[in-house]
Amino acid sequence: MTLQPIRTDKDSRKNFFVAEISSFGELGELAPNSASFGLLVACDASKLSADLIGQVADKLYARGLSYLCTWGPDCERVHDVFDEAGVISQQFAMTTWHDDEPLEEAAWFFINHAVPEKVEEHAWSDWIAVAVNNPEWLKDLATALQGQ
Repeated sequence: MTLQPIRTDKDSRKNFFVAEISSFGELGELAPNSASFGLLVACDASKLSADLIGQVADKLYARGLSYLCTWGPDCERVHDVFDEAGVISQQFAMTTWHDDEPLEEAAWFFINHAVPEKVEEHAWSDWIAVAVNNPEWLKDLATALQGQ
């Protein structure tokens, strides 16, 4: 998976990236550059198993996931499975789901309101927006991240 840099926000100290992946399982291969990171996942999760979502959650928590936003069909379930995986592994990440709003609004929230609690005050962190198997969503994410 290739992370495409979009911009750096000096006020929030966030480095924004986008990435397109062909399957949800690929998300487990995400390798951010920072010790902690935020993630916005745009996907249709309606046919994903809870086991697969949980496996990906475990991998991402181990890499420093500190904030998760989910968007798309059945995104609330992705959020819930990530929360459950976090409790089991005793990891902590803020999580939100955005099932009743346009992708651009979920991206706006991700940029402007997603703030993890356990990141050093002066730490720079990667904020990655991922579109799963949908080039149009990737384009929308990149536009939203550039335009804020």
